[in-house]
Amino acid sequence: MTDLPKRMPLSPATVVARHPDMLFEQVSEEVVMLSIATGKYFGLDPVGAEIWQLLSEPRSIGDLSAALIDTFDVDADTCLRDVTEFLTTLISDGSVVVSPAS
Repeated sequence: MTDLPKRMPLSPATVVARHPDMLFEQVSEEVVMLSIATGKYFGLDPVGAEIWQLLSEPRSIGDLSAALIDTFDVDADTCLRDVTEFLTTLISDGSVVVSPAS
């Protein structure tokens, strides 16, 4: 797994995974995460927590979006756009990494 260069665009085929140095705990419908490397902590709302749970194994952004469409009342284009934006943030803060095969 590698960190994504900031200028490299994500696509539905991009495979992402949790960074192995992230500690996390489910708290009600949310997730609290701590980066071992940086000491920073993060909180995810219920939708973010669902994405985090889906990333228990590496998955493509397209697969993540398809799974969320089944769970939440959202159209495919909006879901893909929002998931891509969210993952871009998680990649930027080091919580998620991109598979080199992507």
